[in-house]
Amino acid sequence: LDNSVSAVNVADNVDDIFGKEFASSEQKTAGLPSKLKTAAMNDYAQLRSTFLADSLFVSSLGFSLAWYFGSFKDASSFAIGSALGICYSILLGRYVEKIGTSQKNRTIDTLRFAPVIILVALYGKFKLYFSIIPELMGFATSYQIATLLQIFNQSLYKSEESQQP
Repeated sequence: LDNSVSAVNVADNVDDIFGKEFASSEQKTAGLPSKLKTAAMNDYAQLRSTFLADSLFVSSLGFSLAWYFGSFKDASSFAIGSALGICYSILLGRYVEKIGTSQKNRTIDTLRFAPVIILVALYGKFKLYFSIIPELMGFATSYQIATLLQIFNQSLYKSEESQQP
């Protein structure tokens, strides 16, 4: 009984000490003007749409290369992997949106791994029609290269540069 009481006291002390550091983003942004929040969400929406367009571009370019240099099996495997990679990045983005908010949705937390499971299951079920290497390459390159392309997109940084004195 004494151990459980002391554990509760330690937990209360930890909350007192570290409570400010572990505050959610809603608590941190509660004092910000609504115009600033709206501008940040608009910037995020623009970033998300640009990322999706870049992912589709990289996927179509990779599919074209797989079609030209490989077989139909390789191209279809790359296309399936790319589509599931884009789905994964969308679900991962939804998961990241929920971080720091009071909205806890366990479905999105676990659903974000569904494209990976589907990718492996499709290959396991239809080995005759798909190749694992092009599937994995399509899955990984579609969102990873699109993420790297965000570095070179200067239009995303206009609002940051204009706010600096």
